[in-house]
Amino acid sequence: MGFNVWNMYMDIIFISLILFIIIIEGVAQYFIQKHIDMKEQYFLILGLILYSVVAYVYYHILRRGQKIVVATTIWATGSIIISSFTGWFLFNQKLTMRMAMGLMLVFVGAYLII
Repeated sequence: MGFNVWNMYMDIIFISLILFIIIIEGVAQYFIQKHIDMKEQYFLILGLILYSVVAYVYYHILRRGQKIVVATTIWATGSIIISSFTGWFLFNQKLTMRMAMGLMLVFVGAYLII
């Protein structure tokens, strides 16, 4: 089998792109929530622009040959975690024990799929 630099490079690109869309989606969700809280139109526009960036980058992840089930699982798991903590830390939304258990199940499900 051996060490394959190309595969390692492709994995680094994949992980970097997935982390990028997780972070950008988290920021987009932040702006959309700010729009809801403050009724400022520019927050909504920023959120929608960032979601467009997420879609564009995700398209390129799949175009590079990544399996959709792997890419979507990692992205969704990261997105759920980021949105949960964004709501909890930045907007003081309650994170109940039941929700925390749900987050743990998300991790278990992602592990089983990947």
